[in-house]
Amino acid sequence: MGLRRILVVGYPKSGNTWLTRLTAELLAAPVSGFWSEPSAVEIAVEGAWRSSSFEVYKGHQRLDDIRADFECKDIVYVVRDVRDVVVSGAHYFSFRSRTLAGRARRAARWLWPPTPQAETTRRIDCMLNAAAAGDRTASPWCASSWDSHVADYLDAGAFVVRYEDMLHAPEAECCRLLQHLGVHSSAERIRAAIARQTFANAKTRFTTSGDCKRAAFLRQGSSGGWINTLTPAQSTFCAERFAPMLARLGYVDTPVLVHRVARTR
Repeated sequence: MGLRRILVVGYPKSGNTWLTRLTAELLAAPVSGFWSEPSAVEIAVEGAWRSSSFEVYKGHQRLDDIRADFECKDIVYVVRDVRDVVVSGAHYFSFRSRTLAGRARRAARWLWPPTPQAETTRRIDCMLNAAAAGDRTASPWCASSWDSHVADYLDAGAFVVRYEDMLHAPEAECCRLLQHLGVHSSAERIRAAIARQTFANAKTRFTTSGDCKRAAFLRQGSSGGWINTLTPAQSTFCAERFAPMLARLGYVDTPVLVHRVARTR
């Protein structure tokens, strides 16, 4: 009998790498790679020495692209407040358009460098466009909008983990995840898995082993950073454009936080 494959999937910059590793740690299973791309160099891969009846994969695919490969019970969907997704994506993606106009804009920024604040605003606007309407120039995995990506999995009844809940109540969320997968684990083992996969410990582990690329990939591992990063206009755009999905996911503080940001800038 073959190994049971688990796919941890979500929109880019939603905490996929962290939750993939944590899920594998909880199951004492290897992270075998990025689903359907066996030749890709996947930063989440680890634990090849682990012996388990499970193997875990990471993914960013739309539901239609993996529906034939995984039963719903074997999908773990990670979702994150889109405003933090936008900030994280703005730091990570290059937004390098290969069109003539895109090259001209890059040349202009090289000749007349923008201020750091202006460049941050530009990059966030690019990521906002990807999250709101889809944009392959950010990443092929951002070809669809954030809320349509999320809605497909919610509507199908996939098991959903909110990134913020995993940050703030990891033991409870890990118990919920294991219960969904039909796995029993002791509280001690769960706490040990969580501790090993904290951002600080993972960074230290990668830095000590000389794996600077993986260490750099783990930027912050926090939530709510958008409050002090997005401009009032960007915050208002998110509150209006993504209001239905933010409410559906329980991010109900949108109007209060938008007004707080506007007052403090």
